[in-house]
Amino acid sequence: MIDISRKMMDEYSNLITDEKEQAYYSDFNRNYDTYLGYSRRALELSKNEEYEVSKSIANMSQDTYDVSQDAVVGMINLKTIDEISSISNNTVVDTINIISDIAKNTDVRSQTVVDATEGQIIAIETVVKEIKNLSNLENKLKIITTKFKI
Repeated sequence: MIDISRKMMDEYSNLITDEKEQAYYSDFNRNYDTYLGYSRRALELSKNEEYEVSKSIANMSQDTYDVSQDAVVGMINLKTIDEISSISNNTVVDTINIISDIAKNTDVRSQTVVDATEGQIIAIETVVKEIKNLSNLENKLKIITTKFKI
């Protein structure tokens, strides 16, 4: 669905002659590319299980959520929604409904990513605590074995 909206935006941006609107669509495309970049980077980092990396993923997930919200708000506030509907062969009402669906899906999916990442951080914090506990036990065992020459 997002790819369809991106295609519509690209097609529409080629028709724009007003410099202000052209700048708006350039910003939209840059935000979209940022969104994809964050998603790819989060995917790369998610392969690493270190605690600090997970915090970075959480921050990027929040940024992704913010960028997607900005993009959705921009799409909903289009002054020329009737022109987009003519490109997509839909009525204005259909186009508004499509954009509304995109907004809802983007919002839900982005929030799901943020929630899942927060859950991942909690799980990793638990593992880190357990590792510290094991490390403390290991140190105590070393002291005992040294003391009693086991």
